[in-house]
Amino acid sequence: MAAAARVALYNCLSPLDSDLDRPLSELRTFADRHGWRIAAEFVDRGYPDPRRPQRAYLLEDVLEGKFDLVAVWRLERFGRSLDDLVSSIDRIVRSRVGFFCVQENLDCAGPVAQHFMMSFVQAERHFLAERAHAGFEAARARGAKLGRPRKQIDAAMVRADYDRGFSLRECARLHGISHSTVIRVLHDQGEK
Repeated sequence: MAAAARVALYNCLSPLDSDLDRPLSELRTFADRHGWRIAAEFVDRGYPDPRRPQRAYLLEDVLEGKFDLVAVWRLERFGRSLDDLVSSIDRIVRSRVGFFCVQENLDCAGPVAQHFMMSFVQAERHFLAERAHAGFEAARARGAKLGRPRKQIDAAMVRADYDRGFSLRECARLHGISHSTVIRVLHDQGEK
């Protein structure tokens, strides 16, 4: 008889959860139904706290080979973003550990599932880039200036220091600007 799979259970609790014990209880029931031996339980509280220390401990233990399988309650409770979710699942699967999501009934251990998840990440990145670009265009249309404001430079002082014999780099250091900014200032004044 084969040994029961050692499973790590993970959940991240939201303050909005009405029953804090339900997800973990259902994870335990699910593990029992599949004949898995619960090796550890990891629960982060205060979702969406980005630190998620219990998840970090879980991933460390996965790398140490302490589990055969990781079971989570919901995907969005495991990853901080789609990119983070996929890279974390990839780390788990590359460690030859299975990954199962109970609510979505999703087994992410196979290469097809991994490919599917990666396509989601690429789509998410594309959507983010499109939304950012659209936001920049809308801001420009409203007349907003984008980017960091230019540093106020006393061009006359930069010119005076350069004329007194300071090098370009010395002028830059004196005025707290870059070497290329000194060149631009001097060029704007018609020299260099």
